[in-house]
Amino acid sequence: MLSCTYWPDATVAYGGFNGNAHEFCEMLPGAIRVYTRTQHVISNTCIEFRNDRALAETYVTAYHYRTDPGGDDTEMTYLGRYLDTLQKRDDVWKILHRQVVMDWNQNTRATATLEGPPFDGVARGCRHPDDPLDHLLGS
Repeated sequence: MLSCTYWPDATVAYGGFNGNAHEFCEMLPGAIRVYTRTQHVISNTCIEFRNDRALAETYVTAYHYRTDPGGDDTEMTYLGRYLDTLQKRDDVWKILHRQVVMDWNQNTRATATLEGPPFDGVARGCRHPDDPLDHLLGS
């Protein structure tokens, strides 16, 4: 659960949502349902510790696939960074504030190939409870 990474009084600055991090985590699943598939990849984390606080910069690449009933599917790629202030309380580190910085994005018509060699028979990711992971876990 994403909310367990934030202190109860933590805040986020996502542009479209600026406020309590736990409230953001509650609304997020519904907000991303407009996308058929999403994937976020984080990398290149740099952390500076300052006693019971830490400042972190983490790169994020996010992919969002949106299915259109008329066949005009779209792909959105987002490259940016998470700028986090973390705080240690009772020997536990959690995020106190997260600011999202967008460095670049691209929105295009979808180019995905969903059938034909070499994709015939390849499992496709989808939403719970029909994703292959759900079947692996016995959900």
